[in-house]
Amino acid sequence: MKRLLYVFVMLIAFSACEDDYEYTFDKTPTERRAEAKSELTRLLEAPEFGWKTTIIVHGEISSAGDFFVMKFEPKGEYNNGEVTVANGFKSHKSEFEIGHEDGILLRFNTYNEVFHWLTKPNHWETAGFGGDLEYIFMKEEAGKLFFQGKESQNEIILEKATEQDWDMTGILKNHENFMQALSKNFVAITVTNGFGATEEKPFYAKFNLADVYITATAVPEKEGWFYEFEYLVDGEKEYGQEGSYVFTHDEIIFSEPVIIKGDTLDRIAYNKDNDLWEVTNEGIEGFLEASALPLMPSPGAVDNFVNIFANGTYGWDISPWNFGDEGKIEEFAMGIYKECEMFDWFYVYGDYTNSAGEHLGAGFVIEGSGDNYGKYAFLPLEFEKLAESEMKFIWNGDIISDIEGAEEVINSDPNIQGMLNAFCNPVGWSIFVSSYFYTPTYEIYPYEFYNMEDPSIILKRVWSINY
Repeated sequence: MKRLLYVFVMLIAFSACEDDYEYTFDKTPTERRAEAKSELTRLLEAPEFGWKTTIIVHGEISSAGDFFVMKFEPKGEYNNGEVTVANGFKSHKSEFEIGHEDGILLRFNTYNEVFHWLTKPNHWETAGFGGDLEYIFMKEEAGKLFFQGKESQNEIILEKATEQDWDMTGILKNHENFMQALSKNFVAITVTNGFGATEEKPFYAKFNLADVYITATAVPEKEGWFYEFEYLVDGEKEYGQEGSYVFTHDEIIFSEPVIIKGDTLDRIAYNKDNDLWEVTNEGIEGFLEASALPLMPSPGAVDNFVNIFANGTYGWDISPWNFGDEGKIEEFAMGIYKECEMFDWFYVYGDYTNSAGEHLGAGFVIEGSGDNYGKYAFLPLEFEKLAESEMKFIWNGDIISDIEGAEEVINSDPNIQGMLNAFCNPVGWSIFVSSYFYTPTYEIYPYEFYNMEDPSIILKRVWSINY
């Protein structure tokens, strides 16, 4: 009896499975694809305020990202239509369609200037930053839509947007606040917990903006959006890849993070109560710090400068065409060259010997022009160390010159006096320097001098040592 009952139950179960199996194939593949495309179209259209997502992609030499809100508006019965895409700064309408190829695809099939900058080729990233034009629909889960880039394999998650997500006022204010901080000479994220840092010995992730090439030459519309992090790991300087800032409602994300020994730094948020940008990564405590002068010391900077420079016989030319000099130094150098009839070129020497073979030592040297070509004026100079990375230039003696009337011109020419006053300012100079090796016997020192009386005056030079 038990055996008969068992057989009866199994027959019922088999019959039910057979019905389900047959139901699976009661539609053609074309019909099933059409249903899937219609369902995705319905999902995309359904939310009143559309969808939002943050996309970060990686190219060959850099990364980039952006925050988007999207509103899909299907047209007719062909699973296509218009999509409005906005970020914190503008919005643009273009076309989309739902297709099928290795799965159900969401295609942004006409150019959208807000969205497609991540895919647009440029002369630094010839294939673009790594964004996609087509996204494979993977699943719907917990009210979110999951996609995968057809080419990049990047996961994209669409979350339902709110009316507030379309109000970009907060993003614009944060952008203005952040860019104002970046206008300072020195900007870094100071970490006091994480990366082995303490309040007494913080870790600095400095924004290296001067050497970033992506923005100015490749993506002009994103001017100021790209950065490179510079930091020390076990005493050695490291440089991250170039990345972009991602401005969202809640925080700024760095598309190229700092990752050291399991700690990750890639986002900050503005705390209006204490007027501070704070790190929001788990396990990291830190804040954005901006200053006109170097934030971190450069141990040995003055000693190395004196060693390298005082032992060299070449001049440090202060030319109006020198790359990196900023502030009034440029004006003074150009003024001497164009307006002073007696002189045209200003140098700093660590160890000067004149054309007659007389050894004069450290000093300012101003070369003659016109009828005075080949002649000079020498102003003796002393390097005074104030701290490990702070120093003064001190003019400490009489003018020596083979040009008649040189002293009167030097003491009255506004550009020469401006140059001397800038160098010999009463407060001194703060120095930031890093070193690295090209070979085991060749060391390079990029120096940055910041005038502590007027930090808009900056001098940048590179010196080297051969071993």
